[in-house]
Amino acid sequence: MRKAIEVANSNLIPILYSILISFPIEYGIDRMLKSNFDINITFNFITFLITAIRFFHGNNVHSITSKGQRPREFFVNTFFIISELIILCMAGQLVDNTFTITSEMAVFLINSLNFIYIMFLNWLNNFNFIYALLVLSLIDISWALYSIITAKPGERHNFRVWGLLNVVSATFLIFLIIFSYNAIGIGTLFILIFYIVITVLDYYFSRDFYFKLIDNEDKINS
Repeated sequence: MRKAIEVANSNLIPILYSILISFPIEYGIDRMLKSNFDINITFNFITFLITAIRFFHGNNVHSITSKGQRPREFFVNTFFIISELIILCMAGQLVDNTFTITSEMAVFLINSLNFIYIMFLNWLNNFNFIYALLVLSLIDISWALYSIITAKPGERHNFRVWGLLNVVSATFLIFLIIFSYNAIGIGTLFILIFYIVITVLDYYFSRDFYFKLIDNEDKINS
């Protein structure tokens, strides 16, 4: 069982993530092109893209380098990965703050066993880009807390960084919601600058994690 989990982690999960991450990126590009590069949609797309790349990079490295996971840890981590992908799909469509269900997305959601999603279709009519980013942060906060609790003492640094950055992100987004800012006009610029700063902080404080594959290759080559 452990061997099968390691194979899935190091091969199947990264491949699956690479394929599925293309869906939200495609949605975002489609919205931006159809708007003729409207400034609001373009800023939202850049915010979405740097967030999607950061989550893809982190989850990809985590899957490839995780060794000796117990079945429970594997399935919990996979659940969080799929949950984040679902929200990223929504965020990609919401760069213009409108949401429609496409056949591709419906298939993706059904295949992800996210049947609860259907129960909230009416609620999602009012869902916008800021809400999608907020849900993504809340999911990552939950994952970080779970990982801090279950990880070994020496492996908790990165989870604490991600948890803290997502708490800050969630607080910022809640502030925007409370004061009725939308992902249009000056709000798009606020969000873009904020997520650029979050991305820089993430890569700085977790640089050993993000680039350990490169370091390992350099050691082997030398």
